[in-house]
Amino acid sequence: MSNSIHLKRGLDIPISGIASLKASPVAADVIAIKPTDFKGLLPRLLVKEGDRVLAGSPVLADKNCPDILVCSPVSGTVQAVVRGEKRKLLAVVVKADEQREYVDFGVKNVETLSTDEVREAILASGLWPSLIQRPYGIIANPSLKPKAIFMSAFNTAPLAADTDFVLGSEMSAIQAGLIALGKLTEGGVHVCIDGDKAASTPFQTR
Repeated sequence: MSNSIHLKRGLDIPISGIASLKASPVAADVIAIKPTDFKGLLPRLLVKEGDRVLAGSPVLADKNCPDILVCSPVSGTVQAVVRGEKRKLLAVVVKADEQREYVDFGVKNVETLSTDEVREAILASGLWPSLIQRPYGIIANPSLKPKAIFMSAFNTAPLAADTDFVLGSEMSAIQAGLIALGKLTEGGVHVCIDGDKAASTPFQTR
C-alpha cells in the first residue's frame, strides 16, 4: 500500500489566475545551451561556430565523466560560443532550422534491455543530465547504483504547466521510461503525484 506524505512547509504565492489548459505550437529561432543549467557539470565543448548539429547531437560533455553528454534540442547551425571571464563557457547558441532533423537512436524494447544497455542508451541520447542525485542536487553519477529513484509528476510552481494535461496522452511512453529506470536501481521507482487530485491524475495507475 502506498503512503501519503503531507508536506507542511512552504508558501503559496498569491498570484491571481491559473494557467489555461491549452497548448500552442512554439518554435524558437535561436536556442542557447547553458552549462550552468546543469549543476555539477564541468563542460567540455564538442562543437565550434559554424558546425551543423541535429536534434540529439552532443554539444557538451562532462570533463569528469565524458560519457555524460548534453545534446542539442534542435537541428541547426552553431551560431556562437559565448564565453565569460577567464574564457568560462557560458552558452552555445544554435540557430535552428525551419524543419527539424533528428539523430535516430533506434527503437528499443525496454523489457529486454539489461541495466548496462539502459544506462548506455540514456547517456548516448543526452538524457542523463536530467537525472538528479540527492542530497546535493547534482547530475547523477552513472557509475553508482541509486538506492531508489523518485519521479515527480506534478509541479507546484506559480503558473506552472499542468503535468496531467501536458503528459496525460503520453502514458505508454512514460510507462516504458519507468520500466527502464527501474533497471537502474534495486530500490524501486516512486512516482510522486499531487495528493489534492490523486484520484483523477492519470499517473495514479502507473
